[in-house]
Amino acid sequence: MPPRIQRTMIPLGEVIPQLTHELLDHPVGRAQRLWREWVTAVGPQLAQHTEPLRLSDGTLTIRVDSPAWKNELEFIKHELLERLAPLLPPGSLQRILLKQGTLRFLQKTQRPPPNPDSVSWPPPLPNEIQQAQSQVTMVADPMLQEILYRIALKRLIRTRIPDKIQPSP
Repeated sequence: MPPRIQRTMIPLGEVIPQLTHELLDHPVGRAQRLWREWVTAVGPQLAQHTEPLRLSDGTLTIRVDSPAWKNELEFIKHELLERLAPLLPPGSLQRILLKQGTLRFLQKTQRPPPNPDSVSWPPPLPNEIQQAQSQVTMVADPMLQEILYRIALKRLIRTRIPDKIQPSP
């Protein structure tokens, strides 16, 4: 007889935000505010070349897209610490580590458009709101219902816009 596997049930409402945070443009965790306000905190020019990667044991790792920008940031680490610390719980940010690499998250969500002609997502149409609401009415948990509603609405908006004019990922 095979051994029994004991499994722990995890509420779906706790799992969905973790799985959908990139789609919904709001990371989950203690550095959530830092992610949301990155462009404002560091300024649009710096945000074009950086993104917060992780916060662990008081160290914020920032991904930088080029050696030149990494070198520039080495000189202003102290200033960055002062600017970013208020966005995090007290004492959770003590040092900054810079890592060169390809930017990922902010290219899709919070990065300012590369030029003013960039297309932004239009607001939802009334029928899209109604359709998204009808798709989630059977979900009892309010938090899960809100998350699924936002996913459905975003999908409806994206399918309405032709590929050629969608914002680049």
